[in-house]
Amino acid sequence: GKWQLAFSGLGFSASDQGATATGTGQIGGATFFAGDTLVSDLSYQSFDLTVSYRLAHRRSDLNSYGVPKAQGGIDLVGGLRFHHADFDVRVRPGVAPLVHTPSSADADELFAEPVIGLRGEAQFGRSFGIDVESLVGGFSTGDRTSVSFSIDAGFVYRPIHWVGLRIGYHLLVFDLHNGDGADEFNWRGSMAGLYWGAQLSF
Repeated sequence: GKWQLAFSGLGFSASDQGATATGTGQIGGATFFAGDTLVSDLSYQSFDLTVSYRLAHRRSDLNSYGVPKAQGGIDLVGGLRFHHADFDVRVRPGVAPLVHTPSSADADELFAEPVIGLRGEAQFGRSFGIDVESLVGGFSTGDRTSVSFSIDAGFVYRPIHWVGLRIGYHLLVFDLHNGDGADEFNWRGSMAGLYWGAQLSF
């Protein structure tokens, strides 16, 4: 019918071999000095659970198989988005470490926010489809705030009507904040790139 339930997600991780500090500073509870080496690891995941409702739908004439040659529609989309970020920073002293100086800092944060947006979809016969979806989300309570925006454009080839091979481009921009002072977590970033995978419909 006009309703659709969807679940999607992405993950990213990165690490570096270390960067040499040129001055004194602090990350979380870890203090570093000029000449120290900072080694960092990052892991991030985002998941969307959405429900959509078809606002408008158009279809062309049927082909010889009784399937519309082309059809498309516009959906109103709403749901929840989850962000999980895990940072780990380790300080390797360039000189003898000071007594009681923390040598590492880490953060493991989970954010949840409602999202709303639109999706446009076009399908050609039973085999080919294209869709574009854009969502914006945000939530704030006390010192915890999250804001995000995403856009996804994808192409689908369906060798079987319920199985699709998908390739597309995804952009996600976010601003995550929690706490204040030395324990404050604040990360503004974006992730974008091509992706491919399978799509199951039922």
